[in-house]
Amino acid sequence: MSSQEQPERHDHEGECEGHDHADKAERSVQVHVEKKAHDKSEAKEDEKEPEVDYDPEAEEMDLTNIRLRSLEGIQACQKITTLVVRHNFVKDLSPLASLPLLTDLDVYENKLTSLSSLHGVASLTSLDFSFNEVRQVQDLDEHVKLEKLYLISNKISDISGLDKLVNLKLLELGSNRLRSISNLEHLSNLEELWLGRNKITALEGLEKLSKLRLLSIQSNRLTSLGVGLSTLVNLTELYLSHNGLTSMAGVETLVNLRVLDMSANQIKKIEGLEKMTKLKELWMNNNFIEDFADLDCIPNPQALRAIYLERNPLQADPAEYRRRLLERFPLLCQIDAEMLRDEDELEEELQAQATGSEGQVERSD
Repeated sequence: MSSQEQPERHDHEGECEGHDHADKAERSVQVHVEKKAHDKSEAKEDEKEPEVDYDPEAEEMDLTNIRLRSLEGIQACQKITTLVVRHNFVKDLSPLASLPLLTDLDVYENKLTSLSSLHGVASLTSLDFSFNEVRQVQDLDEHVKLEKLYLISNKISDISGLDKLVNLKLLELGSNRLRSISNLEHLSNLEELWLGRNKITALEGLEKLSKLRLLSIQSNRLTSLGVGLSTLVNLTELYLSHNGLTSMAGVETLVNLRVLDMSANQIKKIEGLEKMTKLKELWMNNNFIEDFADLDCIPNPQALRAIYLERNPLQADPAEYRRRLLERFPLLCQIDAEMLRDEDELEEELQAQATGSEGQVERSD
């Protein structure tokens, strides 16, 4: 998934450690995660600010990396819905308050220290405030329409100020200073939560997030899962790599899981997967797994498409390792970094076979 000792996906998060996975998404692992800072070698803050010709008819505007320090003048763009101001030196967003149709705002990597200058920009549905200097999440109560909020790589030490964001579906807080998960109980519509590269020690505060589909807490300080996942019955993707987990206890209830990443921990045994009939990808590399018999707990071998078990004791004999995996999981498309076949083509073949079988049954009837 993105990530580079091993891929933690999704361009999200300042969190990813990088799986090939991310290419498919989260999503961005790497959707938001590994957004690298832009090279500003040619955009110094003391250089002369450019004159921007604001088009009053524009509905979308991209002002990326133009040494911009002020948004004065943008008030003329009353039709604008999407604004990108990445890699600049903007410190104040108050001019945006006069833009009634603005729904998508990206101010990734500027000089913003607070969300308060967004007062009056109440039509936003997507906001990317990543790589700024925000220490506290506040002054968002009026932004009740927000569905996506990215706050990667700021200086946030606690989760707060989100109570009114009841329509939020995606929250990205990777690469901050969080030590715990709290104050999320009002986010009942949240579907994706990205918390990679923080200092979280306990899996808690998730009980009310019944619609959560994706949870990423990679590169934190978890040593056990406890019962923190027990209510997340709709979870389909779980990323827990690069922690200090010694056991898989706590994943047993996740019956809808399709992707499970617990790589780069201290786990000795694969277990608790008996009810995961939809599991397609399992990432367990860089652990201490010794016994192939552990894989018997995977209830639907025909569904598995990718498995990562490299850098475990059971990989001691590479040829035997590969043979035994293919014997157990005949429809694998990927073993570690080795691509065996194209997954889309395989699915098409299986679909064609299923359709043909149905046709034969109908003719026999």
